[in-house]
Amino acid sequence: MTMSPHTAKKRLVILGSTGSIGTQTLDVVSAHPDKFEVIGLAAHHNVAVFEQQVRKFQPKYVLQTSVSEDPAKALSSLAQATEADLIINAIAGSAGLAPPTPRAVPEKTLLSPTKNLS
Repeated sequence: MTMSPHTAKKRLVILGSTGSIGTQTLDVVSAHPDKFEVIGLAAHHNVAVFEQQVRKFQPKYVLQTSVSEDPAKALSSLAQATEADLIINAIAGSAGLAPPTPRAVPEKTLLSPTKNLS
């Protein structure tokens, strides 16, 4: 992706930010702070890592799904309610197939780099 100096940063929401794909995505963001801004993070269990991520990236939207009554609905709401340019669905395995769908976020780019579906 080539960006001119006048191009705005891409605003990201990362669903599953504490897993391997989520942390690697955040490594890319850290390496290119002039190109990306994290505006939303969501994680399930790894609270310690999640808290570190929230402190470092200071996203506007934060969701810990393990305390949510309906995690799938909360994740879809996060993806729909934000001004994000890119939604990165880094939720591991088959759980990553549920939220959100491209139809739910038609004006955004949805990336789903799931590495296993067992």
